[in-house]
Amino acid sequence: MSIDRCSTSLSGTQDRGAELALLQGAEKTFTELAEGLDKYAREVEEMYAPIWERQYAWAQRWMEGRDHPPERVKARKRAYYARREKMLSMVPR
Repeated sequence: MSIDRCSTSLSGTQDRGAELALLQGAEKTFTELAEGLDKYAREVEEMYAPIWERQYAWAQRWMEGRDHPPERVKARKRAYYARREKMLSMVPR
């Protein structure tokens, strides 16, 4: 990520040097935290995936027991897994 200009100013001033230093500091902090945050996200996903799977299984049984049309249950199941795969693809491995 590179920052070549800033459209806002600090406290209404036009001190581009201070703005650039602030943005570079924020970028550095984000870059340094990124690896740890990615690791944390993977660990949380691994820990909670089984819980979400059990929760979804409960919801599916509940919907089937309420005479929801099978095609609606199948469509919701497909949508759930599509969203899950999309979210998992966004997590760096």
